[in-house]
Amino acid sequence: MNMKINENKIYLGTLLLIIGVCFVFSFPSIAQTEASVDYCNIPACNNLIPGPVYTESFENSMRELYAKIPLIGGNPDNLDLDFDGMKDTAQARLFDTIMGSFSLIGGIPTRNCIYWAYASNRLKVEALALAIQAGWPSYLGTPPDLEGMKTFFAALATMGNEEIINTVLNALKWIIPNLPDLSLLELDGSNIVYLNAKGDADLDGVCNIGEYKAWVSNVPTDFDAFVNAATHASITDYFGGCPACGTEGTVEGEGEGGGPPPCDMRSNENYFALLVMFGDTNGDDKLTKNELKAFVTGFLLDLGWWLIDKDGDGFMSFDEFVASNRLGGLLPANLDSDGNNQVTLTEIRQLSSKITQDQFNSHDIDQNGYLDCIDIMGPHPESCYAEWCWDTCNQTVVNSGFESALRNLYGIASFLGVNPDTADIDGNGMYDVAQARLLDYILAHPELPIFCCVKNAYMNNRVVAQSKWDSIPLLSTIFTDTTFINVVAGVLTTGEESFINAIVNVIDTLMFWGTFTLSGYDLTAGQYLASAGDPDFDEVCNVGEYKAYVSAPDNIDTFILAALDINQTLNGGGCPVCPGTYEGEPPCDIDDITHYYYILIMFGDTDGNGLLSKEELKAITGWSDNVLLLWGAVDTNGDNQLSLDEFSKVEWLYNLLPGLDGNNDGALTLIELQNLNANITADQLNAVDSNHNGVLDCDDFVIPEGEGVVEGTPEGTLEGTPEGTPEGAPEGTPEGTLEGTPEGTPEGTPEGIPEGTPEGVVEGEPPTCDIDDIEHYFLIMLLFGDTNGDGLLSKSEFKALTGWSDLAIAAVWYLVDKNKDNQLTFEEFTTVSSIFNLLPKLDSNGDNELTLTEVRALSSKITQEQFDIADKNDNGVLDCSDFLPSPEGEGIVEGTPEGVPEGQPEGVVEGTPEGVLEGQPEGVVEGTPEGTPEGVLEGQPEGVVEGTPEGTPEGVPEGQPEGVIEGTPEGTQEGEIPHGTHSADRNSNWRFELTELLRVIQLFNSFGYHCDSSSEDGYAPGKMESLQNCLPHTSDYNPQDWRISLTELLRLIQFFNMGGYRLCPGQEDGYCGGLN
Repeated sequence: MNMKINENKIYLGTLLLIIGVCFVFSFPSIAQTEASVDYCNIPACNNLIPGPVYTESFENSMRELYAKIPLIGGNPDNLDLDFDGMKDTAQARLFDTIMGSFSLIGGIPTRNCIYWAYASNRLKVEALALAIQAGWPSYLGTPPDLEGMKTFFAALATMGNEEIINTVLNALKWIIPNLPDLSLLELDGSNIVYLNAKGDADLDGVCNIGEYKAWVSNVPTDFDAFVNAATHASITDYFGGCPACGTEGTVEGEGEGGGPPPCDMRSNENYFALLVMFGDTNGDDKLTKNELKAFVTGFLLDLGWWLIDKDGDGFMSFDEFVASNRLGGLLPANLDSDGNNQVTLTEIRQLSSKITQDQFNSHDIDQNGYLDCIDIMGPHPESCYAEWCWDTCNQTVVNSGFESALRNLYGIASFLGVNPDTADIDGNGMYDVAQARLLDYILAHPELPIFCCVKNAYMNNRVVAQSKWDSIPLLSTIFTDTTFINVVAGVLTTGEESFINAIVNVIDTLMFWGTFTLSGYDLTAGQYLASAGDPDFDEVCNVGEYKAYVSAPDNIDTFILAALDINQTLNGGGCPVCPGTYEGEPPCDIDDITHYYYILIMFGDTDGNGLLSKEELKAITGWSDNVLLLWGAVDTNGDNQLSLDEFSKVEWLYNLLPGLDGNNDGALTLIELQNLNANITADQLNAVDSNHNGVLDCDDFVIPEGEGVVEGTPEGTLEGTPEGTPEGAPEGTPEGTLEGTPEGTPEGTPEGIPEGTPEGVVEGEPPTCDIDDIEHYFLIMLLFGDTNGDGLLSKSEFKALTGWSDLAIAAVWYLVDKNKDNQLTFEEFTTVSSIFNLLPKLDSNGDNELTLTEVRALSSKITQEQFDIADKNDNGVLDCSDFLPSPEGEGIVEGTPEGVPEGQPEGVVEGTPEGVLEGQPEGVVEGTPEGTPEGVLEGQPEGVVEGTPEGTPEGVPEGQPEGVIEGTPEGTQEGEIPHGTHSADRNSNWRFELTELLRVIQLFNSFGYHCDSSSEDGYAPGKMESLQNCLPHTSDYNPQDWRISLTELLRLIQFFNMGGYRLCPGQEDGYCGGLN
């Protein structure tokens, strides 16, 4: 039975082979050259006979032959002998994979055609392989394998790759003369359409080189990924290199708008210019083969020169350089290796180590130490209306047909009653057909410096127009596709918003069954094509040159030539004033925080109340809710409106906004304003451009003399003075605070801070202090966390000491680090208590001494040795004496920043002034404020004791916060929340302060919490089952598990952003957002 099956298989295989051979020889094919191949119309393979299993290996045969031929040599993986941009071994592996994919049904669709051509070619190259083996010189060792050579030449012939065949034969002729002439063999190269770099092996519409570039970044490790993509039609990743085939601009890398960064030093144009700079030894601005040998291996250049110098003139032109794919990898991939558009001497020496500093300096014309586009192109003209175009693109002419299509549209829209020759439907002062003809002319002239910028924008807009045409039914009943697409793509590319709006209105009127709108278009070419554009950079805008030359339609061509000639500067008027034309320096900083606020008001205050709501801020900035999580920290009065005073006090919000005045000229153009919001229109700009010069400048923010109010500022709000400042209080001075320095106060002492010994401390007796207060806490953190000894705490030092996560630090760092230097100073830490309130209490027993165990509540990594160094009096604890001045009398504790008075951190008032209750801010009158009704409910702010007479003696019992009555109110169970307020609402004001929110974030980040009666809120971070003997935190409700989940935290953030909360028994946590 088994024998019978095997015989059947043999018979079937033999039959297929006979049929296949008959098929091959019955339909002789004609060898193709690449020049005759139509890669845009690749035919399907109609051969249904699969052929026997392929057992050879083209790749292995190639590797052996490349290694044995002396003039080729080297690593086969790096060779690209046909200069097509793909490594030869990658193409060989693709061939082997296709040939090895034997399948009666399915499989790679081109395999059968390739197989039978290969079978035919293998028979024809046998004589060549035998001649090489017979003539192989003995001094080169054993000749290459005969069967391998047949595979090698047959595969190359099947691919139509005469370049590699001829290069290899030229190399072999040096050692084996009189080899057979392959041109007589009539090899079958018809499968070039499938196997060439520009061919398509899997017929997926993406050529082989396009898939190679998409997948191969590391040679040869990425070859398999390329082969997999090139043999599976479902994988269509593409990264350039394929023929345009009428789809130019719709593929990656073409028509992307904006293009590469200004002047891409990695572009082919600039690479070739650098080669000429350092390789052209005779100064003829050309490169010969011998000149190129200074940069590449001579033998390989000799072998492949006929492939590089296509026209045989003895020079490598730019087009030949590009076609050779930078000499097939013989040159460095990029001279600008770090991509910063600056080529240094070290980088240029990738070409040749012999390039000297003097040579380099001779080409560095601006003497900035590197080569850039100025050195290659020379200084370029500048215009206030348009930026120089650095984009690159395919230099193929584009037939935009905008003028013709626009005339057709005006003919269809007969209701307009306009003459197409003279129509100006947007009223910008120019005939519409003049702007259309200008675009058509530019796209027909690739030599113009703005060609690529205009073309890239146009190709993007053509995609928008095509998508619109495809998505709207019945459009063909009104327009032809050519008219619609050319008009829409053309008008969008002009960048003239008034023109765009007018055309949209016309189409919308014609499209009676629906509404016509456009979005997602590219306006970047407007700086060249709009009425205020300047395509020749001569500082005269288009409308100015138009008015100088055009009095009738016959003059349009004259205008176009003038608009594109930098030497013709006749100005008929109408151009906006160039930004930055102030005499001297601009009179204001248009980008500062105050002006920025009013810019936000101008374009974002939709209800016209002179303030910005949270929703208005989101709309104008495009920010998400996540960015505005801390809205409550900005909106300090809780009215959901952002005032100038509030905005000015939170620089972190201002720092998140984009810079607008990109060229620092003190004036904002529409394009610059659109960095804030792309939807800002010319009409909006014109509405606030009070001096009508086409830009937003300092004159548009004039402060009327004596009024002190910026135009657009809400009435009654004095500039710079927050609403609600008490009458009679000097600006910036809290009531009750004496301004100035008392007589006799030494320089360097903070104003209003008496010097001397703290009250109640008798000189000579042991000093007393609160070892756990904010000032000492900072010094303790310096002792154990200031690793570089600079008297400051960086963010990384703080993180290492506390173990806080980046999220926890980020939430508060911006509030404390006022000068944004990423260092925490004594003043910053002690002025804003946000971080201090989240840190663990150290003096757990209230004895004003810290043991090593207590200090380790800050960081478990603190060692005994570190502790002993900090313990100056060697009494085994840190106490007040360890923070006294050094014995030398300098008044500075070791490790303490300079300027800290003896025994006390800088900026701390020594002792409590007489008449001020401990724990109460200066200037707060003890007792009930005037006007407060008698009988204030419990829950008054800390530090204000009802009815306390003046002169209450100092001396609060130890362990009790100043001004707080110790103990739990009668009738309140320990841990119960007084008055039903939230656990996080420590001051019971039915709002969440930022510090209260951050405390819950701390509990969230510690993955649990436990009871701690010594803390301010009754809890401490970290889950400890033995300390769960109090009421759980009210944020811990779903489920109640002694851990704050993300959902529970977000609920609290919601209340924070709403400015308050209230009791809601029906809710899961018992609360609702918003004050009652």
